[in-house]
Amino acid sequence: MTILSSIFDKYITAGFTISDRRQELSGKALRDIVDGIVNEYSTCGIGAGSRVGIWSRNSVSYVVSYLALLKLQAVPFLLDHELTWMELKVLFRSCGIQFLLHESDMHNITCLGVSFSQNGLDVIGTDCKTWEDSPDLHPSTEVCRFTSGTSGVPNCIEFSGSAVVNAAEGWCAGTGLNRSDRILCYASLSNGLAFNTSLLPAVLKGCRLHVSSALPTARSVEHNVRMRQPTWIVGFPALFDSLARSAIDPYAFRTVKRLVSSSAPLSVKTSQRVLDVVGVGISNYYGIAEAGPVTFSFPHSIGNGDLGKSLPGVSIKAGSLTNPSRVAVKTNSMGTRYLNAPGLFESRLDASGHFVTEDMGALDGGRLILHGRRTDVINVGGRKISASEVEAALLAIPEITESAVFGLEVGDDISLCAAITDPVAITDAEIRSRLQDLIAPYKIPSRIFRTTKIPRTSTGKLNRAALFWTLDLVDTERKHNESQ
Repeated sequence: MTILSSIFDKYITAGFTISDRRQELSGKALRDIVDGIVNEYSTCGIGAGSRVGIWSRNSVSYVVSYLALLKLQAVPFLLDHELTWMELKVLFRSCGIQFLLHESDMHNITCLGVSFSQNGLDVIGTDCKTWEDSPDLHPSTEVCRFTSGTSGVPNCIEFSGSAVVNAAEGWCAGTGLNRSDRILCYASLSNGLAFNTSLLPAVLKGCRLHVSSALPTARSVEHNVRMRQPTWIVGFPALFDSLARSAIDPYAFRTVKRLVSSSAPLSVKTSQRVLDVVGVGISNYYGIAEAGPVTFSFPHSIGNGDLGKSLPGVSIKAGSLTNPSRVAVKTNSMGTRYLNAPGLFESRLDASGHFVTEDMGALDGGRLILHGRRTDVINVGGRKISASEVEAALLAIPEITESAVFGLEVGDDISLCAAITDPVAITDAEIRSRLQDLIAPYKIPSRIFRTTKIPRTSTGKLNRAALFWTLDLVDTERKHNESQ
């Protein structure tokens, strides 16, 4: 047996309960369902070493299908359910994915030859079974996850079973998760936030895990909180932004003791509003796709970029408060390499084996303080400006609820620009006047755009390409050059 299959086999009936809006499984019933899916998948040709993509929203079917693959000693590839069919086909080829598990009602792809599962996700075969040029998996690889690739193709990270187990055990030890906890998870199981904080940790501790595929609106969250009475809520910033904007019943959240957010920074207003209404501060999970969980912050302060101290098995390198530098991390839950980008993962390791991130940060008394990302630095007239710093200043203005800062290249010049959701109660001049008290004059945007919505990815990060389309800025540089 592989490491993960033996771990799940040992703990699956030791108190773990998995549920969604349709069903709930635990104990012998859960094991029997998994065994039944194992038989179904094996008749489709899935076996030891098979490369199987999972392309689905959160559900009990997702979890039991994942467990069945591990029991078959196949290698699951956890795919973002937001990926298009064209994007999937690129990954099939670059990673040698032979089968795809999916929801039958998710997309109309039954023309490819589907095998229906009674309790798990449905199976289709890909053309990869006939390809001889698929890259070889590392001998220790038991599961693969993806991150964004610089070439536009997501990089496939290979993880050993021990790395996945170390991530879960470190999370449990560092956060105090225990058997009595009930987790309500809105983050996609393909993402590290859910994968590292909710799935295997819940199995190891015998927790109850409810996975939701609904949009994280305040109404949905409050309904699930009333029904499930969770002690933990795990989600991306959009969930907490929705709670902060809505009238919710604080009594409904009386069982909640931990709120966990990740991916994109929360505004001070959102953090304070949630604390005031729910009575629980938001804890930050800081993780790196390639390295797993890095830090966890028990809520004690709001708005200073403090991501807490390192979890067990984690080493962090960063600068000082006066001289922040790129954050580098080394963990016992590190990925092994990128399957579809040979040498790229290794090139991002320093001499001591730390993975060098794009985040800029500092260590202060052992606590990691982020100062934005190296890639969000905008060079305006020789001055380097952090977009996240300017965005935070904009969000400190009460009338502004959402902002995005970017550089706009026109000819040889770069202008510092900001997009805000359209507040009618404040003018551009008033915005600039208030910013003068918050940031240096050269950091104040020269152009301010207004829009009804700032587009973001499924994890809450700014979708800059979509923003440019929304603001009709895609051809700005071309039009400028043609007019010269």
